[in-house]
Amino acid sequence: MKKNPYDQALASLKEILTHDRISNSHIFYDQKTPKDKDDRGYWYSKSYPVFLKRFTETRSNNHDLSAWVERTAYVFSWIPRIPVVRLDENSIRALAELEGIFQSCRLWEIGTESYLGGLNDPINGIHHGERIFGTGFGRPPLLIKELIQLANSVLNFGENRLNLPTTTKLLHFMFPELLPIFDKNVCKALYGNSLVEDYYKYHAYIFSLQDYLENEPEAQVIFDIARSTKMPVLRIVDQLLFQQGINEFKD
Repeated sequence: MKKNPYDQALASLKEILTHDRISNSHIFYDQKTPKDKDDRGYWYSKSYPVFLKRFTETRSNNHDLSAWVERTAYVFSWIPRIPVVRLDENSIRALAELEGIFQSCRLWEIGTESYLGGLNDPINGIHHGERIFGTGFGRPPLLIKELIQLANSVLNFGENRLNLPTTTKLLHFMFPELLPIFDKNVCKALYGNSLVEDYYKYHAYIFSLQDYLENEPEAQVIFDIARSTKMPVLRIVDQLLFQQGINEFKD
């Protein structure tokens, strides 16, 4: 019987993000130099706050192509390949509008609703009833998949895949307290495999993480670390899951 991805993700979060395991982790210490020639973690830690700063600074001109070329370059500095981008103008305009609406939202505060659209839509009909972010304060009823597709239309040329390792990085840099990164290491930590190109896994991760942060007492240590390191809560979670995924790949 196929496991429900939400149940899998929430169970993994509860197992990995415990007070003892978080407190005993050494990933939050300021690293002065790379450990070896393959230590990408050093670049991640040094570049991350710079990227967030530049995403914030380019928000005022986020309808301009130049802003998205710069943002794309940041995303692909965390991906070991040269991008073949589309930079779709309609998607850029749509993302720019959504950035203005969701930029200050936090995953553990935004709430949730069910998606009530798509009943007669041959594409979005399958998402009717799906969990989405709350629509208070003028926010539109937005499918997570719509966000991913918009990001993909900017970052990647093809449409056959969602390219979650790249699209979720862009979305996280845009919304660092709302949308987490989803790559092979995080997927391995949550689901026990590296089959990352699965929309429902990412959707389940978002909302299981939301429920974990809202309801689990163990989450308080993550908030404390985020406060002391001045890093987004979701970045702390990403680092913990990323390291867990690396460890599982080694086993």
